[in-house]
Amino acid sequence: DLMGAGVPVLALNYGACLAEQVRNGENGLLFESSEELAGQFYELFKTFPLTPRLDELRNNVRRLQPLRWFEGWKAEAAPIFTMPPSSCESSF
Repeated sequence: DLMGAGVPVLALNYGACLAEQVRNGENGLLFESSEELAGQFYELFKTFPLTPRLDELRNNVRRLQPLRWFEGWKAEAAPIFTMPPSSCESSF
């Protein structure tokens, strides 16, 4: 997972579920064609070794870092598995 390592992601925009992790223009960039991807790479590296836009995305990844897998598990799944059986029945 690149974002877990603090690296911005360039990802194919394949639908809404991707928006949970990649915030277009904040912690990564979304593209819909190979031409758009090539343009994004060009814009990120055209002033190399100075890369202000890439640096901004990188800083945002660190600031907006998503939950790690285990943190997500503890917050979302673990409570379900530790519920008393009677409370599980009433929630359906």
